[in-house]
Parts: sequence; C-alpha cells; structure tokens
Amino acid sequence: MSEPYLDPLAFSRQLGKLRGQVRAFQRAARLGLAKDSPFSSGLFPGKSEYERVSDLPAGDPLRAALLIHLHALIRERVQLPWTGRALSLTYFERHLVVEPVSAELTLSEVRKRARTAIVDQEPWARTKEELSAPLGPVYEELWHREPEIDRRLGAASEQLEPWDAIAPMRELALEVLTLTREPLLVTGYLGDKERNELELRDASEGWPARLGLGTLLGLFREKEWYRGLAFEGLALPARLTPASFLLGLSEVGFQMGLALLPRELPFVVAHTPYDDVPQRVGAELALVATTRAFQARRLGLGRARAERAERALAVIVLAEVRRRASRFLLTEAAKRGRDALNEISDRLGRELPYERPRASVLAGLYRPEPSGIDFFSLLEAGRQVVVSRQTFDEDWFDSPRALEELRARAETPRHSKVQVAPLRTDSLAWLNELIGRL
Repeated sequence: MSEPYLDPLAFSRQLGKLRGQVRAFQRAARLGLAKDSPFSSGLFPGKSEYERVSDLPAGDPLRAALLIHLHALIRERVQLPWTGRALSLTYFERHLVVEPVSAELTLSEVRKRARTAIVDQEPWARTKEELSAPLGPVYEELWHREPEIDRRLGAASEQLEPWDAIAPMRELALEVLTLTREPLLVTGYLGDKERNELELRDASEGWPARLGLGTLLGLFREKEWYRGLAFEGLALPARLTPASFLLGLSEVGFQMGLALLPRELPFVVAHTPYDDVPQRVGAELALVATTRAFQARRLGLGRARAERAERALAVIVLAEVRRRASRFLLTEAAKRGRDALNEISDRLGRELPYERPRASVLAGLYRPEPSGIDFFSLLEAGRQVVVSRQTFDEDWFDSPRALEELRARAETPRHSKVQVAPLRTDSLAWLNELIGRL
C-alpha cells in the first residue's frame, strides 16, 4: 500500500509547531519545571517521514529545506535519552551538599550559589565541580553519537551548519583561544564563568532595580524598532550580576528575531534549523550594553565609571567568546573520534590557571544546542556592532535608522552559507578592539 501524499506546506507548518514545542520543553527544563516531552508524541516525525520528504520531486521548492529541518528534529529525538539525562542531572536531581552549607540542592542551584556568593566562594566552586563530574561522560557520548545519527539519515552535519566550511571555522576557534588567553590570564578571568562574574563589580552601577521586559526595553530611547512585537516565550534570567542584564537583552533580542522572521513564508524557509539569525540579533542587543557610550548615556554613569564598566564588560565578553570557541572545538573534535576529543580537552585543561578534572572541564562547556551555532552567532554580532558604530557613530543605539536596520536584518531569512574567511578577518578585528579596552 502506497504512502499518502505528503503536502510540503502542511508538513512545514507541522515542523514549525514541533520546533516551538521543543524550544518550550528545553526552556522549561532549564527552569526546573517538568513539561511533557514533544519527542514522545506518536505524531513526532521519524525516518519514514524523512524518506517520504526525500522522495518529493527534486524540483520541489521546499524539499531541501524540509529535509534539513527534519534532520535536526530527528537528531534531537534520537539523542533524547542522553540530553534528558543531562537535564535531569543539572536541574532536577537533588544532592546532599555538605560544604559550605548542609542542604539538598540541584546542580543548577549550586551554580547559582557559586555565582552570587560573597563569602565561601571556593567551597561553592568545589561543590559545583564535584556535582558536575557525572555530566562529562554523558556529553562525550552525545557528541560521539551525532555523526552516526547523520550517517543513518544519509546526510552530513555540514548541511545544518550556517558556515561554508568546517576546517576554517576550526582554525578560527583555535585562533580565538590563542588571542584571548594572555589578556584573560593577565586580568585574572581565565577560568570558571561563575567565578568570573563575581569580578563584575566595576560594571554594577546604573542598572535598573529589577530585570524585566519593560526595564530592558526602557534602556533604549527609540521605541519604534520593537513596535508590534509580543515577545512570546520570553524566559528572562534572575537579576544576579550585571551579566544577567546582558543575558536578558540577548533573550529579548532572540525572541524579537523569532517574531520578525516573515510569517508569510513557509516555516522551513523563514527559519534555519537552529535559528542562528535570531541568536545573532540577541547577541547584538547584549553587546550594545557593553560599550562606554551606552553606560554613560543610558545608565547615566560619569566618564571614569563608564570606562571601568566598559573594561569589565569587555573582559566578560572575551571570556564568553573563548568559552564558546572551546565548546565548538570540543564538540567538533568528538565527531572526529576520541583521540581528537582527548587532544583538545587536554589542551583546554592545560590552559586553565588551576587544575581541574577533565570531566569538569567538559561539563562546564556543554550546552544542549548544536555545536558552534552560538559561537558563530556571537562573532557575527560582534562584526555587525562594529559596522553599526562606524556607520552611525558611538551612540548608534539611539539612532532610529540604525535600529530600523537591525530590525530589517532580523526580518531577513538566511538563504546561503556565510563565508568564514571575511568573518574571520572582521571578528578577529573586533576581538582585538575588545582587548584594547583592557
């Protein structure tokens, strides 16, 4: 009996709905909230649907885009036992903690304590590393399984990636490690992200008393650029450190980017599999707030305080770029085999100013999102922020035209691969500019 006809437009809508459900499931898990998994639904597509899409006529305008999106969702479903285990270990399983307090806490709660502790920083850091250790083997297995999943689907990982070649991206990530190591060592920021954020006191002044959608949007004088947007699915972080506002702006920008993608186009055409365009828009908004001009004009800081804040925030951005480059290198190496993974993880461990177990190094760098997308999006955002400043001056965030152009970029789907060569040139120039602020 032949399979029923597959309507490409209807199937595109189905994949869009599933992608939204998967995103909501992942976000709920990170908040420690139980939510039914969309992967367990009997309606979730599998290899039979993949084959049916593959059998569409070669000239069908949606065939290639449907295959890429379906590939991404099937990969996530096959990996669910391991991603589910990682989510459970991080957000749901409670552990008896004995130092620096006696309590039953999740790893996520321990990370929050380590990030905000004024005293007992070292005991909290030790406890976090101890609870993180079981995650390392889970992540290694996730990374190693990905190429085999792709092989069974009859496709390669490169089809889902927004860059034109993997080797130049790997070389760029290695260059980022080399470029950022010495500046971060000198400033004392090379190491654990939670410890780093404790050092942001120089950037703690001027921020709103609460972190919410209204206060974040209120940091921008122009209102037209976010007109008509509902910001559905917004999940803002708690107000813990100044970096929380950068994360909040990134989340607002990401949701804005999703909302602005053209609704009149089929989902699989308007969106890339992992929405790297909205991620770039989110990173652009966050980077705006790291500049001296923003600190002075929007947060009301004097010249000396704005300079200190710009320096502190430049350090945290450099540390985050390095962190994402490291994560990309780990996941990319795992696809090439255990020897390649061992080599890069050993290098990352050697470059830290203090000794850490290998599993802890891996656990500290893992994210459930596909490898490299967040690294790539942050580099693209850095390049674009430099262009906006050169075009519209230091206070471009107050320019109606500049913000309209940001909105226009968010409304434009990506239809071709980004060339790594010019991205490398521009992003390294941006990183050197950040280093010059230290």
